[in-house]
Amino acid sequence: MKKDCEVVRDLMPLVLDDVASDGSKHMVSAHVQTCAECAAYMNQLKADLPAGKKSELDSRAAFDAAAQTLRKQKRRRTLRNILLGALIVCILGLANLYCFDWLMNETRPIPTSEYGIQLSKLADGRLVASFDYHESMTPLYVKRQQVTETAADGSRVEILYLCAEKHIVPQTASTPMQNDGFTLDTNWQTANAEIRQGTPEEYQVLWRQEDEDAAIPAASPEMEAYYAWEAVLTQLWAQHSESADGKAGFPGVNGERYTLAIHHADALAACVPEWQPRVTPQYLLLDDETIQWILAGVAEEVESNDP
Repeated sequence: MKKDCEVVRDLMPLVLDDVASDGSKHMVSAHVQTCAECAAYMNQLKADLPAGKKSELDSRAAFDAAAQTLRKQKRRRTLRNILLGALIVCILGLANLYCFDWLMNETRPIPTSEYGIQLSKLADGRLVASFDYHESMTPLYVKRQQVTETAADGSRVEILYLCAEKHIVPQTASTPMQNDGFTLDTNWQTANAEIRQGTPEEYQVLWRQEDEDAAIPAASPEMEAYYAWEAVLTQLWAQHSESADGKAGFPGVNGERYTLAIHHADALAACVPEWQPRVTPQYLLLDDETIQWILAGVAEEVESNDP
């Protein structure tokens, strides 16, 4: 007989007489669940007890089993409540994070009286929408919205809405907004029945396809020069490659060419009359020698791509 069995069998009479400690009772109960011989011995001791004593033991065993079941149920409820509480905390935390991110990034349209839009036509047929931000110290963002609407004759027409938006949570820039513009492809005249400033709820018409007399003014020479230089920037940027960490790299000295080209584009933008006032011009126009050096980099790339 194993030593553990001897110890347990010595404790069994004390357990049956209900004078053993809780630790001893637990030890005996756990042991007889895994040891068939000791379980049989325990049952024999119970069978030898007087009828009254046996009934008392059966009642106590039933009570202990019920108490153990209640303790297990209580532990399960406690664990369930802890897990439920943790889940609720996580959900609330994610909800707060989402709401904060939404509030910090969500924008809304501003009234048309707080900004202006002027249309100009480039020589290549593209349309330029120039935004006057009224020197706003709040960052504003341009939004384009294409909407299909029903005309007076019942036909479906495309309307292009151009508007400025700002964040729901007020933000302040360190410098006033710089007036600027963006281009629409050469098919703008056939793709849209109207171009409007604002939103479908509040707008003013900038151009209407059926108004032949409402000609859009030609872009100024300064604006033409800016967008011609923007094409140079696009060609230089096409030569870049990205490293594994996302940094842009250029072959040879083209990185320096690209940086100088950006500065020149900024200086050209400051000269465009449609974008005045440009409140904080940052760079001076490059000299002709530097401009030719930059253009040489573009020409070299074009020659290398020729078959």
